[in-house]
Amino acid sequence: MIKRCLTQICAFTLVASYAHSLEFTELTEEVFDAKVVGKTWLHSSDDRTLKIQSDGSVTFVSPAGEFVGEWEFINGKGFCRKGKFAGTDIPYACEEVKLVGERIFIFVNNGKADDPYILLVD
Repeated sequence: MIKRCLTQICAFTLVASYAHSLEFTELTEEVFDAKVVGKTWLHSSDDRTLKIQSDGSVTFVSPAGEFVGEWEFINGKGFCRKGKFAGTDIPYACEEVKLVGERIFIFVNNGKADDPYILLVD
């Protein structure tokens, strides 16, 4: 019993210390341009890819359809975009984006982070 409890405590400590070491990097326009733009990002939970191009275009491909639009980064607001998803107009909106290592988190749905996008192609 004691051995099992010690094992669980050690496992929890390792997981908690790893999670604590992950810190979100607040993105400015300069950091966003350097670390996010021009790369292909793969969603970590399902088959979705995100490409944010330096020419102001953005594409998001998922099994449900494709988003094609325009984007800009506004300091203090984040990643702002508008376009069409599967033929339906998507209005202009801004989403907070944070960086953790080689992952980006896009905060949608009342400030809750979506599963991260992982750098696929640099």
